[in-house]
Amino acid sequence: MTSSTVVLSGEQRLTRNWIVYGVVIGILADVAYTGAIAPTPLPDKVRIYLGMAFGPLLAVALIGLYHFLKLHRKTMALQTAARDLAWRLTG
Repeated sequence: MTSSTVVLSGEQRLTRNWIVYGVVIGILADVAYTGAIAPTPLPDKVRIYLGMAFGPLLAVALIGLYHFLKLHRKTMALQTAARDLAWRLTG
């Protein structure tokens, strides 16, 4: 059996990376949020840092979600949300 290799262009590779990183970082955001608010035996300082990490982690995860949705549908609302998020991140 021969294996076929799919060659992705630079743009496709970047989109794939954003989607993969978005999923991984989204899971990390969930862990950070849960660790920050759940009654756990974590020190208060760690819980504060987890709470502070949640926002940036969520922002990166949403960029990955944007790239995933962009593959399937290009809408005005999706592009507006992406521009708004980019504006808020760059400030």
